[in-house]
Amino acid sequence: MRDRIYEDQLKTVPDFEFNEEVVSVFPDMIQRSVPGYATILKGIGLMARHYLEEDDRCYDLGCSLGASSGAILSAVGDRKVRIEAVDAAPDMIRQAKLNISDTRVNFHLSDICTIDLQPCQMVVLNLVLQFIDPPERPTLIKKIFDCLKPGGILVVTEKIVSTPLHEQLHLEFKAMNGYSELEIAQKRSALEEVMKIEKLESHINTLNQAGFRETDVWFRFLNWVSILAIK
Repeated sequence: MRDRIYEDQLKTVPDFEFNEEVVSVFPDMIQRSVPGYATILKGIGLMARHYLEEDDRCYDLGCSLGASSGAILSAVGDRKVRIEAVDAAPDMIRQAKLNISDTRVNFHLSDICTIDLQPCQMVVLNLVLQFIDPPERPTLIKKIFDCLKPGGILVVTEKIVSTPLHEQLHLEFKAMNGYSELEIAQKRSALEEVMKIEKLESHINTLNQAGFRETDVWFRFLNWVSILAIK
C-alpha cells in the first residue's frame, strides 16, 4: 500500500509512532525514504551467511515487519539458525508474524532495552537506535556486546548528522520518490521529537567504548550509514 499518511494538510502533526496506520504502508514508506534500503537488507543477509552456522542464535532488535529476519533466512538457506525478533510495537509484531511463518524465527513483543539477551553470534539494529533515547544507547550497546560470543557481530544502521549537502540531497531523494514538499515537511515535524540522530563519530565511540575490537562502515548513502562491529 502506498504511503499517503502526510498527503493532506494536518491541523496539528502528532508525534510519529509505529501504529496500525504506519504498519499498513511501512514497506513503501521505508523504501521511498531510506536510500539504499534494499542493499542494506542484502548486506545483512550476506553477513549472516558468513557468520551464522548451525544452531547459532541471532537477535533482530527492533524488527518492525521482519525485513532483516527475512533477509537472514533467505541468505542462510536451510541452516538451523535461531532468530529472536523483538519489537515494542504490537501492530508491528502482529503483522511480522503474518509475514514470516518460518519456525526458526521467534517473535517477542518487548522493549529491546529491557529484554534479557542470551548468548548469540549476531545482533541486528537496523534503523533502531535513532528511536532510543540517547542516554540509553550506550547501556544497550554494552548489553549487546556482553551477550555476543567472541567473534560475534553487531550490525547498526542509522541516519546520522551529516553535511547540509547530504541533507539537501536526501530531501531531493524523497521528492524523486514521489513525496510532496508538504508530505516531507509534515513527516519531519512528526519525527522531530521522536527520532534523535547523532554523528557517525558518536556511534563509533559508543561501539568502541563497549569493547568491540573492530568497527567498519560497510555501507553509506548520503546521511545514512550501516556499521559492522566485531567482538
